[in-house]
Amino acid sequence: MRITRATETTSSPMDASHFSGPASSLDLGTYEAPDGSVLVVSFPAGVHSNWHRHPGGQFLYVTDGRGRVGTRDGQVAEVSVGDLVHAPPDEGHWHGAAEEAAVTHLAVSLGSTEWLEQVEP
Repeated sequence: MRITRATETTSSPMDASHFSGPASSLDLGTYEAPDGSVLVVSFPAGVHSNWHRHPGGQFLYVTDGRGRVGTRDGQVAEVSVGDLVHAPPDEGHWHGAAEEAAVTHLAVSLGSTEWLEQVEP
C-alpha cells in the first residue's frame, strides 16, 4: 500500500502549450501503469486542454465547479461535481472548464499523454 500525504504534494502550472489558458495541477504520484499519473487539475472559466489521448485511457472525476469534455466525433458534454468521465484507450479528447465557471477534476491517466493540436473554437 502506498499513501501520498497532502504535505508531500505541490501544485504547479501545467505546460501552457497544451492548454487554451492557465491551468494548474497537484501531482498525486505515478502508479501501476508505466508513465501513468494521478493529478488534480484546475481550470479557470473558459480554459481547456488541447486534443490529446492516452494509450491506457483516462478517468476524470469532477470535484468542484462545472466543465466540458469533447470527443473527435463532435460530442461536447457538460460535467459537474460527482461526474466520472472515462476516455477509452487512444480516444482523442479534450476537457476543461465551462465558459462561465471554473472546474477542478481528479485525472487518472493510464500511460503517457500524447498531446495533439489545439481545439478549434
